Amino acid sequence: MKVSQDVTVPVGSIVRVVNTGQTYSNYVTMGAYMRLKNYPTVFGDNAYTEEGKLYEVVAKARHARDEYELLGLEDSNGKSFIIRIDGVEVVNLPAPTEDLRLELTIVRAKLWAAEQKLKSIAELIK
Repeated sequence: MKVSQDVTVPVGSIVRVVNTGQTYSNYVTMGAYMRLKNYPTVFGDNAYTEEGKLYEVVAKARHARDEYELLGLEDSNGKSFIIRIDGVEVVNLPAPTEDLRLELTIVRAKLWAAEQKLKSIAELIK
């Protein structure tokens, strides 16, 4: 298992399944890695998504072999699923958290400082 590299579908997003063929109905080790609450733990128990249905993204990871981005989903009943990222479309992104707001403020401050430095360098070159 590998850490997700995707930045387009954050955990907490609401997604609609658009291609059920991208569902991993029985990827037991990935379900455990993602710590999905209600995903099959025995080979043969299968979890299938429904096309058009809405799910919350509760986890993300990369496939162990194929480098596909995978999403851990949960439906309104708390049942868990795994699907490739290209099998969904984002309906709603999560609201920014205080951590993200703080990070954005820090990035803006660094950008401002870099712009000031560029201005001072430009003045020296003139």
